Amino acid sequence: MELVGLLERLGDRVTAVHVKDGTLGDHIRWGQVPTGQLSAGEGEVPLDSALEAARSARYAVIEFDAYDGDIFDAVAGSYRYLAQKGMQ
Repeated sequence: MELVGLLERLGDRVTAVHVKDGTLGDHIRWGQVPTGQLSAGEGEVPLDSALEAARSARYAVIEFDAYDGDIFDAVAGSYRYLAQKGMQ
């Protein structure tokens, strides 16, 4: 994946990452609110590979544009996933 390669090339210059998970595909269009967003680690985005490549990153920013459910539960689930990966 292109993102993983970029993170590997940037190496220890990466101190924080922006995290969003959900479905992938050509149904997502620029300027539209994505649907199908999920807690980090529960969707189709290869976050495990990306976070492994961003080995020097210690901080993660969780983002939801839209979520079908309790947003606080989704943020808590994302936090738990990222904490297991060593993020703050």
